[in-house]
Amino acid sequence: DPLSAAHYFSAPPAPAPAEGEEPAPPPPMPAVTPTFCILRYVRANADNAFVVGKELKSPALGGRPTLSFQAVEQRGSVFARSVMESQPPLVFHDMPLPGSFAASVFMTHEGTPTTLPGAVLGVVAADTVSPTADAALEEADLHVLREVAEAAGRRYERLDQERGERGAGGGAV
Repeated sequence: DPLSAAHYFSAPPAPAPAEGEEPAPPPPMPAVTPTFCILRYVRANADNAFVVGKELKSPALGGRPTLSFQAVEQRGSVFARSVMESQPPLVFHDMPLPGSFAASVFMTHEGTPTTLPGAVLGVVAADTVSPTADAALEEADLHVLREVAEAAGRRYERLDQERGERGAGGGAV
């Protein structure tokens, strides 16, 4: 279908493997970085509930460079033990505060009725940023965030697939 995204982003099919051989893995999909995007806070703990609904604009939309968008661009994770020393610097409501920050993106893997494989769906983040920050995140915390992000991406794919099977058209969950 010349109107589908797969038409423009898929590689030609790989040749069939010889008998007894494993098929070659599919070629990686080209990365399509969501340059013009907005991250919206959808969940927070009780102490930070005021951020729910607030948005961070990507630098291309006039927002400042952030560690969250750095994770999106890298399709991976970022970790800053001390946000006062991070690059780009982390600020909270335009004010630098001490603490740690970690973020990991969640994305599609198989592709769904409405997305390509490798589509960034969102960011899972945690921080200890506060005027009295006396704790720091560790690498183990980043590992947990990665696991949560992986589970969120898989769950999104399953829900989107089910929605497509019901004929509801798929889309954001």
